[in-house]
Amino acid sequence: MRRSIVTNRADQFNQARCDAWTVYNLIAVLHAALPDDSLDALPVRCMLSHIMDLAKDIPDAIEQLEREVDRG
Repeated sequence: MRRSIVTNRADQFNQARCDAWTVYNLIAVLHAALPDDSLDALPVRCMLSHIMDLAKDIPDAIEQLEREVDRG
């Protein structure tokens, strides 16, 4: 029973990391597809750049959490 809980938890952390990278990559594609923001428009590309910067750290944070959980 303990082994299946550990495996399930590891699978959940792996899935969370994969999902986080998927979100980052989708935002990166949108960012690349948009032209630079113009002065008279909403700063959409700039906002996506900021979200990408935040999202880039999430997979590493999930991995760190997994290590802390494994240590107890």
